Amino acid sequence: MPARSPVCRRYLPQIYTPDAETERKRRLVARRYQVLRHRTRPKNEVHSILHAHLIPKCPHAELFNAHGRAWLTAQQLPDDERAAFNRHVRELDWLAEDLALLDREIAQDAIGRISKIGRSHARAMLAEAAWAPAKAPGPLPAFLVRIRARLGHQVAAVAVARKLTVLCWHLLTKGEDYLWARPALVANKPAMQLQAGIRNRKEAVADQPMPTTSRRCATARC
Repeated sequence: MPARSPVCRRYLPQIYTPDAETERKRRLVARRYQVLRHRTRPKNEVHSILHAHLIPKCPHAELFNAHGRAWLTAQQLPDDERAAFNRHVRELDWLAEDLALLDREIAQDAIGRISKIGRSHARAMLAEAAWAPAKAPGPLPAFLVRIRARLGHQVAAVAVARKLTVLCWHLLTKGEDYLWARPALVANKPAMQLQAGIRNRKEAVADQPMPTTSRRCATARC
């Protein structure tokens, strides 16, 4: 039976065929993923050289940035290991250039910078509140310090503000309390609610209308 007949078309599943632009974007993303995977091998080789010669852990957060490479250069290694180390570093530099080119090509198809749609006052409040978790317990201070060391203060504040927004949404929609909340603030929560004009749950239940007589009788019969 020919494949174009109506009977065959009913049984053959439909397959999405992307256009040329979508195929190009997919190839760019696939190439970027391959570059990231290739970059892992020379890094592991450098770590293996350090471990083989019992060199202690790098005191810097990143081994292959400017400070980490200066620390690596100051380490005592045999000539052959030093040559292998330099070769791996050159390979990392070449892969970094290739990755930067791919990122620029992918960024040309992206939407652009962070959108500022919405209330500017809310964004300002979130950015200001993002610095408060730096002095509070929980995972947010470590996240703030990690992003600030890599990308600077402003980017770290925006990243923490976004995490706070997502966290508040989950807490409000699920009706849960923050896991790392301070007990002193939780104990003072009823007083803060009264100041804000929010009634507690007992008052809200007391103000609800009582069921009618017919509903009581129906409940009693059940």
